[in-house]
Amino acid sequence: MKVLQIDHIGIAVKNLEDSLSLYTDTLGLELGKQLELPGHIKISFVPCGESALELVSATAPESPFNNLIENNGEGIFHIALSVDNIDDTIALLKEKGIRFQSSEAQSVPGIGKNIFTDPSSTGNISFEFIEREK
Repeated sequence: MKVLQIDHIGIAVKNLEDSLSLYTDTLGLELGKQLELPGHIKISFVPCGESALELVSATAPESPFNNLIENNGEGIFHIALSVDNIDDTIALLKEKGIRFQSSEAQSVPGIGKNIFTDPSSTGNISFEFIEREK
């Protein structure tokens, strides 16, 4: 396992378009890739140097992401770390007692493979480990 860099910082937002205005209009950053994911979730990447800010929002009332915002409010959702090999990373971290929110890495089209930690095993911080598509 080798951590390559901070890939992005995930930020939970209620209204994606309103929130993007802060990052693009106010801070002068460029809007990058936008994706819609299963579970009625939309994400927008705002590149910032070698990493990015990832704004995450629900697109429908039935999205499970709404529960996260209702329970925790808007703000930092996770820290994503790029790794060289997602499967090796998962195996090594499991040996060290880290738990994950799923049993294996998920494929995200246009992104790569990722997995999120159970924050109760990582100091109440949700980490996303991601192996980018090559």
